[in-house]
Amino acid sequence: MTTIPDVYGFLVAGLHDDPLLCLAQAVAWLDPFWAGLSDDDFNDDGSLATALDATRNHFPGIYAMTVDALHHGAAYDDLDHLICTELSKLGFPLDFVESMGCGIPLPAYGTLLCDPEFYTHHPDVVPVVQWFGIQPDGDDPIDIPDHACTAAQRLMDSLVEHPGPRYQQVGWLIGWLFSCTGNSSVDLDPESMWEFEPLSWEPENVEFALAIIQEADEIMSDAQAGLVLVQCNPLIQQALQDNIQRLYRLFARQSKKERKIHDRPRLHWPALDCGLTGTTEPDA
Repeated sequence: MTTIPDVYGFLVAGLHDDPLLCLAQAVAWLDPFWAGLSDDDFNDDGSLATALDATRNHFPGIYAMTVDALHHGAAYDDLDHLICTELSKLGFPLDFVESMGCGIPLPAYGTLLCDPEFYTHHPDVVPVVQWFGIQPDGDDPIDIPDHACTAAQRLMDSLVEHPGPRYQQVGWLIGWLFSCTGNSSVDLDPESMWEFEPLSWEPENVEFALAIIQEADEIMSDAQAGLVLVQCNPLIQQALQDNIQRLYRLFARQSKKERKIHDRPRLHWPALDCGLTGTTEPDA
């Protein structure tokens, strides 16, 4: 008479002797959702399915961590926290996996120079915007003249092309303040970002989003370094004010149309003799 242990031993031996069955067992253990996630109590709204599908296709390391957590009995809230934490480390601002169904989230570092509350959180930029003639006083919306934005664009273009890295950092500071860097995450504030339809979780979109995030991180790092330079270097402060006034005098002689098509004026950036790094950088 064949007993249950004998049948079990026979099945185990057969499983080990068949490479295809061994592979199937490994797939079932390591990648239990290769065929998708079934509709059950654990996945009633599809949020976890979307998160698992996205991580499985694009972030296999996070997917493996999630599967391992499932094997150890993790609850939905635990998986939610795990996935959000790991994706946030890559630069995706994510608080709940439910939002993954809307598309790829992107950070939004953009400024709101017209909002007095912005200066409550960023009082250190007030002197910089005042050089452009912007006065963030009171509780009413602040007027940002067109010529200030045009001048900021010209300054940023000139500064980021400067051979000296310190002037480049100041250029990214101006670009961030006036939302003219060309990077969506740097130029758009959170509310404006929500007005755009997020990218879907397609391979090319994920690659594009990661490139935006990496570039935005570099720009913001340079912008913060540029702010420190402006605060502590009188030579840079004076150069910025002189060039802003040079541009304003030029604009006063031009129409708005001419400002858009006019060649970029020559701006003067003096050498930073014995600066913060003890080096001399050439004039542009």
